[in-house]
Amino acid sequence: MKILFPGNPFAYPGPLAILVILAWIPIVLYIFMRFPAQKAIVISFITAWLFLPEIAIQLPGIPDYTWSVHYDR
Repeated sequence: MKILFPGNPFAYPGPLAILVILAWIPIVLYIFMRFPAQKAIVISFITAWLFLPEIAIQLPGIPDYTWSVHYDR
């Protein structure tokens, strides 16, 4: 497993950025338990867009699919 910034392959995110990304999954699950589905989707999407760092987690066996790969096609 490799964790890096998509725009700069030589820079590695700090431990706080990794912690925030991994903690986001239980936070989203809590948001979905607390609010109706439509409201939870909006809250989680906007909050993630505003506050989550832009890092990529590359897992072996899964192809790279980032925004740059998507728009180059």
